[in-house]
Amino acid sequence: MALFYYVKNHLGLVVDIIGLTTFLFSIGAWFHSRRVDKRHKAQLAKHEERIDIRLTDGRREIIVGSPRRKWLTRSELNGLLGLLPMSLGKETNMEKEKQPRYVLNSIDWTKVGKEIEKAQDGEASKLLVQCTPEELDQFDKNIIKEVSM
Repeated sequence: MALFYYVKNHLGLVVDIIGLTTFLFSIGAWFHSRRVDKRHKAQLAKHEERIDIRLTDGRREIIVGSPRRKWLTRSELNGLLGLLPMSLGKETNMEKEKQPRYVLNSIDWTKVGKEIEKAQDGEASKLLVQCTPEELDQFDKNIIKEVSM
């Protein structure tokens, strides 16, 4: 019976403590959600950055493209390389002959894959793909630029 009178007399204090504790936890949760939201927005902005992709032999280079970081994959790289104009070597009738596909046999695709992962993770802002001078010559000479050392 004494416990009943004690709780009845102090019930207002218990309710006030519970209300204050709930208020403090809700303020903490609000601050935490704001901090998480800022990190999420920064991460989204990072994924929207463009990655500069260049095909180079050390002396010359071709700017392949600049896809967004989130879209950078091996298949995207191969697709961009496939869009580059080829040097046909002779005048051809495009209706009679199909334009050739690029050939890049000297590329270490394992190394390129690791470089792509670095770019995806935000550790790099450009991707340099090393190839031989002969492989670079297969592309249209108008898109090949000399590299200033």
